[in-house]
Amino acid sequence: MNSAIQNPKSEIARLPIGIFDSGVGGLTVYRALHEHLPNERFVYLGDTARVPYGTKSLATVERYAVENARFLGQHGIKLLVVACNTASALALPAIRSALKIDVVGVIGPGARAAIARVDEERTRRPRTQRRIGVSATESTVKSGAYTKAIHKIDPTAIVIERACPLLVPLAEEGWVDNEVARTIAETYLKDLQSRIDTLVLGCTHYPILRRVIQDAIGADVNLIDSGEATAAEVKALLKEKELARLTPATGALDRRLCDDLDHFYVTDAAERFARVAERFLGSKPSRLEAVEVWGEDRLKNAEGSALIEMGNTRVVCAASVEDKLPPHLRGQRSEGWVTAEYGMLPRSTHTRTQREMGRGGPSGRTHEIQRLIGRSLRAISNRRVLGERTITLDCDVLQADGGTRTAAITGAYVAFAIACARLLKEKRIKKSPIIGEVAAVSVGIVDGAPLLDLKYDEDSRAEVDMNVVCTGDGRFIEVQGTAEGLPFTREQMDALLELGKKGIAQLVLLQREAIDRTQT
Repeated sequence: MNSAIQNPKSEIARLPIGIFDSGVGGLTVYRALHEHLPNERFVYLGDTARVPYGTKSLATVERYAVENARFLGQHGIKLLVVACNTASALALPAIRSALKIDVVGVIGPGARAAIARVDEERTRRPRTQRRIGVSATESTVKSGAYTKAIHKIDPTAIVIERACPLLVPLAEEGWVDNEVARTIAETYLKDLQSRIDTLVLGCTHYPILRRVIQDAIGADVNLIDSGEATAAEVKALLKEKELARLTPATGALDRRLCDDLDHFYVTDAAERFARVAERFLGSKPSRLEAVEVWGEDRLKNAEGSALIEMGNTRVVCAASVEDKLPPHLRGQRSEGWVTAEYGMLPRSTHTRTQREMGRGGPSGRTHEIQRLIGRSLRAISNRRVLGERTITLDCDVLQADGGTRTAAITGAYVAFAIACARLLKEKRIKKSPIIGEVAAVSVGIVDGAPLLDLKYDEDSRAEVDMNVVCTGDGRFIEVQGTAEGLPFTREQMDALLELGKKGIAQLVLLQREAIDRTQT
């Protein structure tokens, strides 16, 4: 459980930055981060199924935000940017409690940048008080979050918050520089010209309308893009914590917005998201997936459980504890047993697969996978501690898109660790039987290039296919490798094993986080 990873800080630095928003507005924050941090990779989640957040209660916004944060946390991120102003205003404490990484919202950076800009202008236009305007959505204005953040720095500042709700649909429809946009912007903002020095764009959609907003508010008023301010603070934070990626990601010769090194997820309306992204950023995301964001993943009746998602592969793993040994071990040894069962739902695949009980029992493939999962967990267990008990890990594939056996091993370890912690808490055992960590991942060579965590279509055309099972400190438990065509070299095998170990190091970090969440 406490195994160390070699050079953990350098390993963490290679992880991507997570970004989530209630929809598409956070793409302006993504753009700012991409420009400030060209060596970094990004994982973006747009919760388009549940937008808008502004009409929801505090409890609902907190729940959505925490679910989104955990979804991104499960994808191995080193820092989370909450690009949604509503979530930043209402849910940052809950998000920070849920994750064990740094979380940056957009309101604090926007407020600090506004104060800094006013101070710059004071040398040219001395005034006794800072006068700051905030244009935002109705929910953000109602929360008073920007006023609170600004007054935390300067209690004497004059802050005027103005709700501008119609600017959001204008930005999403691409009506950013026409008469309608100018009329609406002037209606909202023109009367503020003589009353403020600086205007914070307090919604991530608004930078798209920067030109018409500037015309409406007047050339003497400075505009603050909260996304730009957030990107600058993220850059400084990564440098301070020595977590900045110092070299470009593998294969990144010329980084572009929305290139295939950045991964985008949406919870609904992927095609519309792609269209708006092209409007905002000039290009559609190369990697865009529609996903469901799950809340509570625990099964109530199991001693330990976990739902693991790797790409489109989903496996639910449940640990069951029985105070007895299987018949072939009774009376032979004073130690427990750890075993596994594995199965696939009939529609976990593209076409229905008949249940194995209707075909005379488990297939040879199923037996092989069950034994692999059991061996992997026994390798990191001191079974004498269990006494005469059996822990069975049931691994059921809900959706298959390659790598089901490796996902089952990784998820089963989490369920196993939760079950052991429960036994310890209930004083049924004196110490944990876990003496290490275990995770697994698939690697392969596809079109001449090494790949990590192969999807089904990649696995089906791989020249080399390999499953790697490792402990948390990098020792191998099992390696299964096959040349599907021409033989592979020792150099290729070593490269795949190294790639697998790096992937497993990331999975172990995610396992620790998932286990820690159940202990709080």
